[in-house]
Amino acid sequence: MTFYSCEEAKDAANDATDAVTEHAEAAVETIEETTDDAVEAIQETAEEAMEEHKCEEGKCDEGKCDGGH
Repeated sequence: MTFYSCEEAKDAANDATDAVTEHAEAAVETIEETTDDAVEAIQETAEEAMEEHKCEEGKCDEGKCDGGH
């Protein structure tokens, strides 16, 4: 059986804590990037949907227009 000094044990615990923290930070960054990508995709889809329902030359397309016509 191997025995370690208190200092070695503390160093090992600190190293483990640092490793866990790094992995957690990387996971948070990945989640943030994924969320940003999803929000961007939703916004683009919403903008495209709005474009499809705009009035063309002052005429409403089946009553779907944003100009209050």
